[in-house]
Amino acid sequence: MHILLITDTWEPQVNGVVTTIRYLVHQLERERHRVTLIHPAQYATVSLFCNKSVRLVTRPWKIIKRIHDAKADGIHIFTEGPLGICARLVCGWMGIPFTTSYHTRFPEFIEIYLGIPKDWIYPLLNW
Repeated sequence: MHILLITDTWEPQVNGVVTTIRYLVHQLERERHRVTLIHPAQYATVSLFCNKSVRLVTRPWKIIKRIHDAKADGIHIFTEGPLGICARLVCGWMGIPFTTSYHTRFPEFIEIYLGIPKDWIYPLLNW
């Protein structure tokens, strides 16, 4: 089975999301699945103003062709930032089934750093 994983969180960051993805890729490959990973280090990025180690992809639409060409049997989107949101929209437009998850308390961070109430952010994430 060919599995496409898309994440907005990747090395050199050291966090639970990166650790989880690395372990998942290792386990899937051990079980002889083919894994393609799309992550920010493959694209032009800018630092997040409140955390310089977090890099945001500046032109996430560049993944459209990669998603189409991958012809993956399964797609999973981790931690929806610019890449994840774009991947979600692309999969919807192309009628490609996918799963998604987020692993960080983004609404709380957004409330702390930007002053936007977390109660406004949770509905967007649940979308």
